[in-house]
Amino acid sequence: MKLIIIDTSKTYMAQVRHALAKTLPDIEVTEYDADQQGLPAADFR
Repeated sequence: MKLIIIDTSKTYMAQVRHALAKTLPDIEVTEYDADQQGLPAADFR
């Protein structure tokens, strides 16, 4: 399973990643920092 976390808080993204790893060990998480990368475009996949 793949999941992307979009947020401006690195702390929050790390907490979510940690919680997911404990309950879903096979999950692949990507962090998307909206402050640095801007908001995703409407056609973001």
